[in-house]
Amino acid sequence: MRDLPPLAKVTRRSLRSSRQALKDSLPMFSFARPYVPDLTAWLRSFGGAMATYDANGHYARAMPMFDAFHFVDDAEGGHLDPKSPAARGASPYLSTGNLRRCPGAAARSPSDGSAPFVDSGELANPDCDPSQTPGATP
Repeated sequence: MRDLPPLAKVTRRSLRSSRQALKDSLPMFSFARPYVPDLTAWLRSFGGAMATYDANGHYARAMPMFDAFHFVDDAEGGHLDPKSPAARGASPYLSTGNLRRCPGAAARSPSDGSAPFVDSGELANPDCDPSQTPGATP
């Protein structure tokens, strides 16, 4: 029982710091919160998509894009020339940041209109564009 008063002082100080840390992290959690269902669905379903296969291999196939070759058009229909390692990834045809989808916009919108998630309050994401949905022109 003698240790309880000093423990209470230490706890009071650490809880004050913890409370402030939670307040300061609220904008980060508010931004990430709408994306949690998409992340959870991806983690839950990713293994199932890779499990089934046929004679050609797994149904879910991925083609990595390394930008390792340059196409040269010639009289024989063209061929691929290897690029130097320093020139790889510098193609004008490779770009990132083309989509600014809102949370829930990775799939078709449900009939109740609950996705994509657009909020004007604390969860507002000014960087997303609700018109960017599958089948729409980015």
